[in-house]
Amino acid sequence: MLNRKILFILLISINTTFIQSQYNFEMGFSVGASNHFGEIGGKSTEAKGFVGDILLNQTSLSGGWFARYKVTPHFFASSSLSYVRLSGDDKYSESGPRYWRNLRFKNNIIEWTSKAEYVFLDISDLGGKGRYNTSLNLYAYLGLTLLHHSPRGSLDGSNWTNLRPLQTEGVAYKKIVFGTPVGGGAIITHNRFSRFGIVINYVKTFTDYIDDISRNYVDPSTLPTTEAAAYANQSAGVVPEGQELNFAPGERRGDPTADDNYITVALTYSKYLLGQNKYYRNASRWKAARYNYSPRGFKRSKSRIIRSKF
Repeated sequence: MLNRKILFILLISINTTFIQSQYNFEMGFSVGASNHFGEIGGKSTEAKGFVGDILLNQTSLSGGWFARYKVTPHFFASSSLSYVRLSGDDKYSESGPRYWRNLRFKNNIIEWTSKAEYVFLDISDLGGKGRYNTSLNLYAYLGLTLLHHSPRGSLDGSNWTNLRPLQTEGVAYKKIVFGTPVGGGAIITHNRFSRFGIVINYVKTFTDYIDDISRNYVDPSTLPTTEAAAYANQSAGVVPEGQELNFAPGERRGDPTADDNYITVALTYSKYLLGQNKYYRNASRWKAARYNYSPRGFKRSKSRIIRSKF
């Protein structure tokens, strides 16, 4: 509990630090795809836990808003509020225990993330044209994520219900958990203000119930409702004859040794915002005095012309 409080305080402090800053500050949005790594997913009879479990027909949408502050030329602090949808279905697995289990889920996740980013490659004049109006940054990051999730399940693949209140494994798990995002991306900055990017984000969560599956089958008589028992074990009619005992109470339903994770790949767009801080105001006054600026145009102050004599 103490560690979670420390992580939460750190998350808030990172957000507050850069949001109050107004110089080298950018805001934007992201749109992309997401995929789940847990007990459900992939074609193999056993979960592989990473890219081996990615299926295009189980890929969902993600998107969100983000803000980024340049601390130094190579270090950035960023924060984001995102929506990530995850889904999975045992029917896409090869014939075997996972297929016979016959479970499925959807989970709409809300993320609040703070990250520290490091730019390890900065090409200030992309294309080498000498104009320096287009640049490229490659970066990596590490951060903290606060997740709000609530998995839903279905008996027929059409009608969905919230699984958390049913406690299908006799466990009351939390709907707000922490995660650790790690990844990297590329950003192209055009005309020094508009920024286009791509980012790969891998989130390791501290829960095994993103898909509502973790431990063993429980005695249906110990579950709170008959509905919970129906959603807990859906193998009837799918499991072949002679394999029914593998889905009895006490038998393996998931893998409690590994928490659930997920990945997102997104395209981003952001734009630098000019800050009204002391530096900016002083610079504006200097420019106004130097060029006699007026709303109708720039006029350089008159200067004495000195002619050369021979």
